[in-house]
Amino acid sequence: IMSLIQRIMDRHHRVEKLVEYDGTTVGKDGDKRPMSILEQFQLFRSASTVIGPHGTGMGNVIWMDMTLENDPPKVVEFTLGPLNVGSFGHLRSPFTKTYAFKYWGLPFDYHHM
Repeated sequence: IMSLIQRIMDRHHRVEKLVEYDGTTVGKDGDKRPMSILEQFQLFRSASTVIGPHGTGMGNVIWMDMTLENDPPKVVEFTLGPLNVGSFGHLRSPFTKTYAFKYWGLPFDYHHM
């Protein structure tokens, strides 16, 4: 998915940097470590678009810059399908609450799949 997104960004001459967020960063010593809350804030504040699976990491979308009326932040969230039988099988209802539901009223350009 990352390479597909990067190819499409290149094709459309997008200059944003594609970042894979996993909650870690590389410190000055070269070692991987957890991101501080400030680093997470700075990363998501600089993001124009967030794409990812439903989960706690998507909660960081609240840090996105929502002050640009003509260019609201874009969020694409992958949600559970109707045939899910995993550990979240109890959420198979069409009324599964997504982050858009939790953050109703915030000026996201929100989509889920």
